Amino acid sequence: MKKFFNIFLSLLIVSFVSPLFAATIKWSMPGDSLTLDPHAQNEGPTHMVSRQVYEGLVTHDIGMNIKPQLATSWENTDPETWIFNLREGVKFHDGSDFTADDVLFTAKRAQNVPKSPSGFGTYLKGKEVIKIDSHTIHIKTSKPYPLMPNDIMTVKIISKKHGEGASTADYNSGKAAIGTGPYKFVKWVPGDKIVLKANKDYHGAGRGMPKFDNILFKPIKSGPARIAALLAKDVD
Repeated sequence: MKKFFNIFLSLLIVSFVSPLFAATIKWSMPGDSLTLDPHAQNEGPTHMVSRQVYEGLVTHDIGMNIKPQLATSWENTDPETWIFNLREGVKFHDGSDFTADDVLFTAKRAQNVPKSPSGFGTYLKGKEVIKIDSHTIHIKTSKPYPLMPNDIMTVKIISKKHGEGASTADYNSGKAAIGTGPYKFVKWVPGDKIVLKANKDYHGAGRGMPKFDNILFKPIKSGPARIAALLAKDVD
């Protein structure tokens, strides 16, 4: 099972490490993303898309080792306090700066997405996020919590500027789908395709720079149909 999972992760991040494909990589998934709202659905194909557009404070490599992403470092300074130092110079896709205000906004919003059947409140419950300065936050808990980096990794950071007052529909339309990730949202035709384009200003931390100009996600539910599409070179 571990070997299979590592192979799966290798495929999942191929767009960041492989030079073998064309400028557009066509990626088939067994199901469509349920939403482009990174906090509305805690579900596989949705994660596969959202992790290209949005990022967490930390990420993991193919060996499941935790690595810096929007945070450069973190430490457990006392049993109930974690300090996260945020990466400076990171831009959202619209060119606005990433700061601690976006992290605080995300922590609040991710727990309160209307009509979310499988949200991310469980990863933030009992955690108080405090801004120290523009690029430092503290996360306080009521008791020791050694799994903090694992939980925080799961919650993707969104733009306060575009997220205030935004609904899940605003993310699905692309209006609010503004992240810091290696790819920018272009188009979603539900049931047919999702198109992303490379973020040329990506900071590169955690995964390196994008290797493709575009990603085309193509949902194909049937396993044999996906294989047929691969053999026909309709997908990569």
